[in-house]
Amino acid sequence: MLVLSRRPGQSILIGKDIEIVVLGSDGVQVRVGIRAPREVTVLRRELLKQVEEENKRAIVTNLGSLGAALGQIGAPSLDGLGQNLGVSPAEALPAKPPPTEAPRRRRVGAA
Repeated sequence: MLVLSRRPGQSILIGKDIEIVVLGSDGVQVRVGIRAPREVTVLRRELLKQVEEENKRAIVTNLGSLGAALGQIGAPSLDGLGQNLGVSPAEALPAKPPPTEAPRRRRVGAA
């Protein structure tokens, strides 16, 4: 990790087109500005981590709901699904087969 000291108004360049500008500091907080091309994604790490954790919880909740629904209709439980494969239950569920096309009928007498 590169550690630099910068004063307000000073900046750091990353590559040719990303600039981090120190706008100011107030006690323990430092305000920075980021200039980058629109195609470069800039995210706060804590928000990305929060979204990832929420997505994981949603998967577990949906699998729990699916397991309860299967139990109501007498289907086997999802417990241990994929256990021998070393994957999560979501990864072990079979893929949905591709839709099949109905055979095309030939018109009799058509040229």
